[in-house]
Amino acid sequence: MREEQEPAPARIHVGGVAAVSSGVLLWAASTVIVKSSDVSGTTFAVCRLWIGVAALWLVGLATGHRPTRAVWRATLLPGVLFAANIALFFEALQRSTVANVTLITSIQPALVFVVAGRLFGERVTSWDVGWTAASLGGIGLVVAGSASEPGWHPSGDVFALLAILIWTVFFLASKRIRTTTGTIEYFTAVLGVAAVALTPVMLVAGGTFIDPSARDWLLIVIVAIGPGTAGHLLVTWAHKHVDVSLSSVIGVAQPVLAAAGAALFLDEKLVLLQVVGGVITIVAVVSIVRRRRLPAPVIAPEGAP
Repeated sequence: MREEQEPAPARIHVGGVAAVSSGVLLWAASTVIVKSSDVSGTTFAVCRLWIGVAALWLVGLATGHRPTRAVWRATLLPGVLFAANIALFFEALQRSTVANVTLITSIQPALVFVVAGRLFGERVTSWDVGWTAASLGGIGLVVAGSASEPGWHPSGDVFALLAILIWTVFFLASKRIRTTTGTIEYFTAVLGVAAVALTPVMLVAGGTFIDPSARDWLLIVIVAIGPGTAGHLLVTWAHKHVDVSLSSVIGVAQPVLAAAGAALFLDEKLVLLQVVGGVITIVAVVSIVRRRRLPAPVIAPEGAP
């Protein structure tokens, strides 16, 4: 009898992993930028959304990737979820430390692992679970040293928890919708719906478009064009090529990067315990990335970038 040969493991899509990693780096930078702003998180979020919509609309006009009515309808719920997520997250950064807020966001892989297999047929192994637990433990050490830092308030951590719960639902919804929708079209519609939904909330809360100073507007533009638009486009594009579970695990590096940035630019102290935790987290993420087996990539619709 001929011995059955084991199927060769599917290779990691290098471009997809690089796109997710770049997006995570940009998002980590955005936490430091938002924290250094003097306007409320909701006002910052609304201004950032409208600038992002304008930028993507111009890109769509230049490339022919404009959202159709069907895309606008499909993104109504994701857009509202995105609006809630960004407002809560930005408010959390203004009420708590960067390290605390980004630690809470690290629970996303655990939330995704609960449902990713059932929704998308993605196999989660004991290796993934074990290293994910290690990464979460490492991030716990990152934050343990900053729990008593000035500027911390429990409401900030509550907002961060709500934000990541909403983001998880948005993340999974994006994975499903992206199988039939181009990246630019989809995210233009998401940002448009989010901007329309969140603007009345800002006005009711007493915020206006004239609140930001010239410096704040500069920070808003940087976040809108860099992390807010380019970062999300990279990760949304990568949904076609990377398991949702793998994307989530790569994202656990964000708290480490954000904590390092906060220490450098915001004078949030980093102690040895946080450094050790950061090393553990990075090792765990790399271990998972090297072992993941990816399914065949979903074919993008015609005209998608």
